[in-house]
Amino acid sequence: MKVINFKLRPYQEDFVNNLARGLRDHRRVIACAATGSGKTKMFIEVARRSIENGRAVVIISETTKIFDQIINEAGGIEIANGKKHVHIRAASFTSLWRKP
Repeated sequence: MKVINFKLRPYQEDFVNNLARGLRDHRRVIACAATGSGKTKMFIEVARRSIENGRAVVIISETTKIFDQIINEAGGIEIANGKKHVHIRAASFTSLWRKP
């Protein structure tokens, strides 16, 4: 796996660590953060940690704009975008909804 080429801010690290604790202790977790807080980078870090622990990751976005943002901000993490050999799958909600 490639290395992420960004560093989280302290509040983002706290968010990711709290989310990890929540996921460890509960089956479902809702995580909310303000506009501009770096949610994409935070969930990319959560995905990276999950991959390191041997888990598969699926990221679903509602719009093409957000999908492109995820691909661009993932930096060093390989995102499948249709390829089977990498650890993260990313898809837009509308493309999944249209599949039979």
